[in-house]
Amino acid sequence: MRRVKEKLVVEGFLISYYLPTEDLLCFTIDLTDVPKGKYMDLVIGLQDILSGIDERHTAAAYGGKHRTPRGRSLRARYTRVLGYDGKPIRKRVLRLSPYPSSFSNFFKRLRRTWYEELNSNTVILTKSGEYGLGYATRRNLYLLPYERAPDLMLVKRKLNENIEGLKRSAKDYEGTKDWEAVFKYISKTLGRPITPEPAKVHAMLLDLHQITLEPRIFERYLEEKGKEYLAEMDEEKRKGLKEIYEELDRTRHDIIERAIMDLQSRMADLMRKLSVAASTEISVRRAKGLRSTIEGVHSLAKSVGVEHFIEQVTATSLKLIDAMETKKKSAIRDAADAIAVEAGIDPLKDPAETLKESAIALTKGLSPRVKALLTELM
Repeated sequence: MRRVKEKLVVEGFLISYYLPTEDLLCFTIDLTDVPKGKYMDLVIGLQDILSGIDERHTAAAYGGKHRTPRGRSLRARYTRVLGYDGKPIRKRVLRLSPYPSSFSNFFKRLRRTWYEELNSNTVILTKSGEYGLGYATRRNLYLLPYERAPDLMLVKRKLNENIEGLKRSAKDYEGTKDWEAVFKYISKTLGRPITPEPAKVHAMLLDLHQITLEPRIFERYLEEKGKEYLAEMDEEKRKGLKEIYEELDRTRHDIIERAIMDLQSRMADLMRKLSVAASTEISVRRAKGLRSTIEGVHSLAKSVGVEHFIEQVTATSLKLIDAMETKKKSAIRDAADAIAVEAGIDPLKDPAETLKESAIALTKGLSPRVKALLTELM
């Protein structure tokens, strides 16, 4: 977002992304016709084999030192499908990964890294979640400022390089005796050949949708169309033009407000942490971490172009940390009271309680001062 003639303009990228998950390492066995006794033998035997694989690969990763990994839990699932006669059939299937558990842990680390970087470089406009087979797809709507885009693309490139490394490791593992032992045991226990299914791991995908919400852009479009284009419009179409301007303005206002609310919510999380620190002694390391987080929120707000809306609460929060470090009770109270005013609530006697209530207020909605400023700049 940027200011044009004292007005806020929404610009940047709306992004969506697709992360490969550990489910891509799994394959499915149909156990519908397998007797219960044989099914139990299969599960117990597989758990022993897979646990042994995990122990060997964990020890190798730690230079031969023995480390006991978490055991594998295998459990069949039941689904209903239609048979050839159109009647529903209850199927029992077992889904498992023949790879070491360290391969699955790779995807968990990948997601953690990506979400941390996403949180540092974007603001969330809407929140929701959806998970599909082989992909973890967060359907949050993210706004990525132009100046943060190169940083996020670098993260994506590095993660995909790591994924390529995992794919090479998976291929190497598929030529080992451990890989062979898993499928040989399943085939022997079930009395039918089970063909190995190598994993097909996808790279992470990132879609960028450029967005610029500024009425002037639409005005230039109309100018390019010429006066004849406008002259040919009937009254109803002219009303439609007016409604376009209104919708552009409403959408722009809505996106800016959501961006500010996301940043306020991050500050609210900090207020909760500061409310605890206000009544205890804060360590140098803890203070440094909180300062870094506050500065990160302010830097992101600046990239988005809405730093005017949160600069008072971030600046006062930094003063509050300074006061906590020097243990000046009056300064702590003054800073907490100033944050309360910024959040649009009345200060309380206890600074810790003031910060708790401020956190709640910052999560619920925009403060009167921020609303007034937003109206002025819109």
